[in-house]
Amino acid sequence: MKFSKSSLPYILSLPLALCPFSILSADTFLLKDGTKVEGSIISETKRSYLLRAEVSRNVYDEITILKLDVTKYIEEDKSIKAFDKISKILPTPDLMSAKAYASIIDSQLKPFIRDFPESTNIEEVKEILDTLEAEQTVVLGGGIKLDGILLTQQDVTADKYEVSASTDLKKFIKFAQRKQYRQALSKLAEMEIVYPHSTQVRKAQKVALSILPNYERELKVLLSQVDEIGKRRDRTLGTMSPSDRSRTESIFKSQAQKYENLLASIKAERASVKWLPINKFYKSPIEANLQMIPKELARITSASKQPVMMAGALYRTTLQALDEGDIPKAIELHKKFKDEKPSDMFANNLDMVLEERQKTQAEIDAQKAKEEKMLAEKRKEEERMAQAKAAAAKKIADEKRDKDVDGFLDLQKKKLEQIESQKQ
Repeated sequence: MKFSKSSLPYILSLPLALCPFSILSADTFLLKDGTKVEGSIISETKRSYLLRAEVSRNVYDEITILKLDVTKYIEEDKSIKAFDKISKILPTPDLMSAKAYASIIDSQLKPFIRDFPESTNIEEVKEILDTLEAEQTVVLGGGIKLDGILLTQQDVTADKYEVSASTDLKKFIKFAQRKQYRQALSKLAEMEIVYPHSTQVRKAQKVALSILPNYERELKVLLSQVDEIGKRRDRTLGTMSPSDRSRTESIFKSQAQKYENLLASIKAERASVKWLPINKFYKSPIEANLQMIPKELARITSASKQPVMMAGALYRTTLQALDEGDIPKAIELHKKFKDEKPSDMFANNLDMVLEERQKTQAEIDAQKAKEEKMLAEKRKEEERMAQAKAAAAKKIADEKRDKDVDGFLDLQKKKLEQIESQKQ
């Protein structure tokens, strides 16, 4: 479809919502008759421009305009399209990796600042860059972004139970949203072991009840197709040349071996595997998962109604008590935490932390007692020395006094002798 010059005034006079083509960012041509044409140049001759314009949603056509009719040509500002993408970066999604931050920074933000230093949006782009670099620093330091909140490594450690449970819940929901039902249900099974009766598990269980029927329908379709898929594969192999068939059979055999090895490793790692990985050529795992669905619907329906336990809050407050040096309170909270029957992973971790803190506190108490003993001995020695000094001073004073008395008596005796001598 092509538009002639005579049709342009009508087309371009339409409201934006009704206009047959709309271009967010393109070269602009002002024509003698007052018409403004927007489009990307496909080619150019001495007399005309051939433009590409969007004539309907995602449908493009060509427009030719004569240079003689152009009064002004405004080249497209390429920074507008580049900034449109950048402006959607914030807020960043939860659980973004440091590598993902680096990719955005290096592929979008830094190139924009380098290529469009005069852009009217340059300051906003720099602010976005500062935000991403700050978040990346936290993530590199062991932190994460969760529920839109940036948590430092210290925050994560202090509330590890809740953070881990919330992180796994997000992974579960992402699997469910992508209709990766087996992965979602496997994640739930893992969560029920690691965070039993937690708020996050209850939320995941309610979602699981809605996806289990979908997974059942999907498995039934797969099961109905297994035999036909196998026959179709065999027919295809039969049409191949001997060399191609041999090569293709070798590929199929290799893929089948990998799948069987995967099944074997999963069964070896866990005593009970609820959800087996599916292969469209294998009927048995599909049937096993189908048989599991009604059992899990009944179990999860019952489990989802059970009260939530507060293991996460107790884990956090136990650590807080330890940080404050209140060992007795920490021991009491730790006992309540273990009464919630947490997974061995978190129970053992808190046991280890408590044991280390108790050991550290015992060492501190021992050092303090040693210092107090040394201080008491020092004070006792100072008192003994003070007493000895006082006794020595008293002795000197007494000796001086005795000496003075003896001197006084000798003087008096001499005076008496003189008086007696004079009398004679």
